[in-house]
Amino acid sequence: MEEGDEDHEHEEFEGEQVEVNPEWFDETWTEEEKIDADPTRGKVVDAGMKTLYQWLNLIAFLICIGLNYASATIMPITLKEISDKYDVRIAPATWAFIIWSVIYTLLAVYAIY
Repeated sequence: MEEGDEDHEHEEFEGEQVEVNPEWFDETWTEEEKIDADPTRGKVVDAGMKTLYQWLNLIAFLICIGLNYASATIMPITLKEISDKYDVRIAPATWAFIIWSVIYTLLAVYAIY
């Protein structure tokens, strides 16, 4: 191996191959060497598949929302009634369920994006 070539190799760490950080590339690297070092570099996402996945994400999110709504309306007894009926020594405060609004908002943003 010539001097300077060691920069173009994957680093070895206890026998495991470690991916090279793309920020380490300098102007001496060819595009082929960059792609070899970082297999995700230069890949083009198929627009048709991306659109399909976006629709599938949105449909799955809407099904999730629909099933959650259905479970709350179809169920003959509320969760509060179940909690009151049985001796539950530890129960979260009502305000603790606000986290679900954050979770569903982030799911919606992901599904729409």
